[in-house]
Amino acid sequence: MRRRNMRRNAQVSVMADMFSRWGKARSGLHLLVFHLLDVAAVLDAGFERRPALLARLADGLGLDRDAARAMLLTVLALHDIGKVATGFQASDREAAGALGLALAGQERMREHHSAVGQALLLRLLTRHRAGSGLPDGGAAALPVMEALFALSTGHHGRPVLGLPKVSLLMETGALTDDDMDIAATLVRAVAGLFGWRQGIPDREGLTRLSPLLNGLFTLCDWLGSSDHFACRNQPQELRAYYEGTALPTARRMLDTIRPTPFGRLTPRPPAGFAALFPRLGRDGAPAVPTPLQALADRLFTADALPDGPLLTIIEDLPGAGKTEAGDLITHRLIALDRADGAYVGLPTMATADAAFARRFDRDGGLDFGAALFTEVPQVVLAHSRRHRTPGYAVTPTRAGLEEGEGYALDWFNRSSRRALLTDLGVGTVDQALAGALRARYATVRLAGLWRKVLLVDEVHAYDSYMQTLLHALLRWQGRMGDPVVLMSATLPARLRQDLIRAYAEGAGWADVAAMAERTRPGAYPLLTLVSGQGIAQHPLAPVPGPGTRPVRFEAAHDLDTVEDRLRGWLAQGRCVLWFRNTVGDAVAAWERLCDLDPLLYHARFLPADRSRIEAALLDAVGKDSCPAARRGRLVIATQAAEQSLDLDADEMVIDLAPADAVVQRLGRRRRHARMPDGAPAPDGVERRPDGPVLLLTPRPDRPGPAWYRSLFGGAAQIYADDARLWLTARCLLDPGAIPGRRPGLPPDALILADDLRPLIEAVYAAEPAGVPDALAARHLAAEGADISRKQRGRVARLSFRQGLCEEWAQSGEQAEPTEDDPRTRLIDSHTVLLATYGDGPPRFLGAGDDRALSVVEASECRCPRRLEPLRGQEALVQQLLTGGLDDTDRRKAGRAPVIWLRPAGDGLWRGRALDLSDAEETGSRPGSPAAATEVIVEYCRTRGLRVLPQRQAEPPARSGKEAGKV
Repeated sequence: MRRRNMRRNAQVSVMADMFSRWGKARSGLHLLVFHLLDVAAVLDAGFERRPALLARLADGLGLDRDAARAMLLTVLALHDIGKVATGFQASDREAAGALGLALAGQERMREHHSAVGQALLLRLLTRHRAGSGLPDGGAAALPVMEALFALSTGHHGRPVLGLPKVSLLMETGALTDDDMDIAATLVRAVAGLFGWRQGIPDREGLTRLSPLLNGLFTLCDWLGSSDHFACRNQPQELRAYYEGTALPTARRMLDTIRPTPFGRLTPRPPAGFAALFPRLGRDGAPAVPTPLQALADRLFTADALPDGPLLTIIEDLPGAGKTEAGDLITHRLIALDRADGAYVGLPTMATADAAFARRFDRDGGLDFGAALFTEVPQVVLAHSRRHRTPGYAVTPTRAGLEEGEGYALDWFNRSSRRALLTDLGVGTVDQALAGALRARYATVRLAGLWRKVLLVDEVHAYDSYMQTLLHALLRWQGRMGDPVVLMSATLPARLRQDLIRAYAEGAGWADVAAMAERTRPGAYPLLTLVSGQGIAQHPLAPVPGPGTRPVRFEAAHDLDTVEDRLRGWLAQGRCVLWFRNTVGDAVAAWERLCDLDPLLYHARFLPADRSRIEAALLDAVGKDSCPAARRGRLVIATQAAEQSLDLDADEMVIDLAPADAVVQRLGRRRRHARMPDGAPAPDGVERRPDGPVLLLTPRPDRPGPAWYRSLFGGAAQIYADDARLWLTARCLLDPGAIPGRRPGLPPDALILADDLRPLIEAVYAAEPAGVPDALAARHLAAEGADISRKQRGRVARLSFRQGLCEEWAQSGEQAEPTEDDPRTRLIDSHTVLLATYGDGPPRFLGAGDDRALSVVEASECRCPRRLEPLRGQEALVQQLLTGGLDDTDRRKAGRAPVIWLRPAGDGLWRGRALDLSDAEETGSRPGSPAAATEVIVEYCRTRGLRVLPQRQAEPPARSGKEAGKV
């Protein structure tokens, strides 16, 4: 009897010890053991709502489902076990005191509790294997168990690298014998609660699934740490708490927030093209698919599609209906249970905005989500400036939805990390690429992509650094067996081969990866399907229209020639679009031709001004523009108008740029069939008088070391390969010189449907042929820079060839990307906040111009340089930030420098700032003489933002027409 009482007293003591550590103390005291169970309950509730997730993990880990569930819940529940350490408990002495902990003289430990927890678990596994309460798989199982707990404890954005020694922690008092006993008790209690008594995961399977597991664990910690879980600071029997409180709370929360790994909407059955896109029909008739769309309609059926992972590559002309084809493929893959959601990645925020509006214009009756699912999906626009786009979060509105849906969308919108966790997403490709980086919380993005169609548009548009990241992401998608759709009008064959290899390697198809080089380079348009059965390529007939009509390029070698041609076209009543390569060149052309009242469009405007100018641009040369608005209208634009806007100019001038960019620009000329006066052609037949496209280019017959720079000084910093630019000019001006061109085509005109493939292959060949020796140096330098970018991409990425922890450890001393700077692009655009003073109290320049934006958002402007305000302007900034801003705006204002401008009359503001760009590039220390130079900053509502050298005291002379006129 006495022994039984002693054992009972010992059990009570242990139980009391287990309840003597706090886990959360922000809005109340929540005991550690209950927080551990809260987080595990999120995963458990997720398995209930998504049995396929548990099945996928169990199969991949080589376990039956019950064993996999018990193991995963146990491992996850121990994610914060490092918080038992006295050194961690000392970080909140009030909370520790409330639990009776004596912390006299104890300092907060320097080591992060994640690292301490992993060290604790490793010690228990190695020294107390039999008595740990965990399955004992022998010495061979220790590396697997260690890897599992590394994925669980490493839930703060990155795996733990470098564990502290338990002995040293105990010497400093950060860890005590009592802490060790409590940790051992927690391990036994949690493993016993979830019943993990046997089942060690397959090591290779764990390696493959490690990024997904870490992403799921991290997501569960986020959700399990939320205010949904009420604080509890009194002991309670663990099973009673788990089953009566934690699990019901997790279920209610997931029903409200619905992150995609833990839920699946009911897909609609497969629909035909006409039923899916009824708005494309004319006069009540069913929509008629293009050849590409018709082929997708035939191929993506249950009978025709190959089993297993699938990569689809679409190559077709601008205007051939790639967007609708991609959406049709997405619909079919979801309807056939090959995916449960989708993310559409675009190259720029402007293209993402346009793609989002094209699919989810609720006011216009468009809702792509309704075509995919019987329930209302959660849809988010994902990029850093999405708040500027009306309706960027499509909140479910179906009658009967419980309260809290608004909160749910707000939860997703609060951080870009969460955007991929919605059912459907449209945004920049960066949001997906960040999952392939050695960046914080990258694995959460990967968890969000699980069982989704990844659709990447304009896949040719990314430089070698981004392509390296994209290859890694494709390898991951292939590893998970998730479908990918890639689309482009100008994809070189060698780039296509690299994309195929990456996906095939991830899927484990060594033989398919080896086939990539044998794919046909010549066919165009083309749809390619890559599966475990091999590579199937389907040539297509081109869409009749601009791509099948001859286009003749004519050279201009100076601005005078361009001006003469422009004035002639405008005098004939034509509307003309001049694509310039840089903002500086566009502004210079606008100033030169200001007597023609040109419209200037680029990306360096305040949001309200850009919206106003964009509306004027669409009115002048948009799809729905009328003859009166088009007549004699000149538009000068940069690449900001290249992809996202449906423009239709009569005539065009193009600054020489790489071939793919020229083709994109050309797609904004005579895009829709019109009559001679610019009215839409009712029968769809183009009737505008034929004419050439003017190509502003250095003389191809006079190559030299500064060939391109002699005419495009600014653009030469962007487009550095003179050899490929020279090939572009030669092929456009002399189509007969294009290697491999089909016989019988007109020698002096391009027909894109026939010439686009040989043009792209000639310009982007690995070894460009026929290039003058004088351009070799620039070409070699560009190739070297390209190799350097690829290497930087390899350093930054996760290759998904090993386990997550092993790959992360390979970073060594390399600087790791952070969530604030994920480094999805090497060239980051700078943003400034424009503010003014001198005509009243300090204020943001754009305040009140756009009611949809806050005052801070309305004052954001892109900037070509990294600027900081002048020293001594701190008081002005303080007045601005205390002038009635809410907390959200105040935080936003701290993310970008405030540049102060004074009114200078005629819609112009001017000021000075410090330019840190050169210091940033050279690595100079801030504050050193080389760290900053003073520059002039101007903002004009018609011309946009300019940064001028300090020596340029006044801007160029301006006519009276410039000020405020659009």
